[in-house]
Amino acid sequence: MLFIYSREASIVCQLSPTSNIKNRARRPRFTKRSYTFGGIIRDLAIAFRSTFIIGMEKKGHGITPRFKERVMLAVTAVNKCRYCSFIHSRLALLSGCTAADVKAILDSEFGNVDENERVALAFAQHYAESRGKPDRDAARKLLLAYGQENASSIVASIQGIMVGNLTGNTLDAFEARLKGQHVEGGSLLLEFIVFLIGKPIMHLLKIG
Repeated sequence: MLFIYSREASIVCQLSPTSNIKNRARRPRFTKRSYTFGGIIRDLAIAFRSTFIIGMEKKGHGITPRFKERVMLAVTAVNKCRYCSFIHSRLALLSGCTAADVKAILDSEFGNVDENERVALAFAQHYAESRGKPDRDAARKLLLAYGQENASSIVASIQGIMVGNLTGNTLDAFEARLKGQHVEGGSLLLEFIVFLIGKPIMHLLKIG
């Protein structure tokens, strides 16, 4: 049986005067998915559980590093985290993917991917689009295609990169606020904390 732990979107709605609503409508909007405190706590709990499953790969079990990077890129293509796109594109190349493969997956074009990976990449995309709430049929198809061990490893990789994607977007959400953009459903305090921690790291990695 394949267990998939889901996260629920947490959106904070605030009532404001009509004039403020009109002003917000005119402002540029940051529309990438980012975290609230509740969301990041849930996803971190899921990711910590998944580290045990991903750790099996070091013992020769689970999916290959190349396959894992391709799955992560499929998720990143949906969430559009520029940091994860940069990092995992390079990791994918190091694991044996071609530049054309990386571009195709980031463009969500799976027509030329290996047949044995197509179900996993489609599921990864569906998982991200459904915000961690895939339907039962999709999960069943993944399990039938890869078996319990590999399917669990695929799901663990998806859940891990979801945290990375949304954390990167949360960093960018704070920068967007500084530029006067309206951030959909974010948390200013969390964005500030992530910015303070993440920006120096991204600077050292020469990203952004």
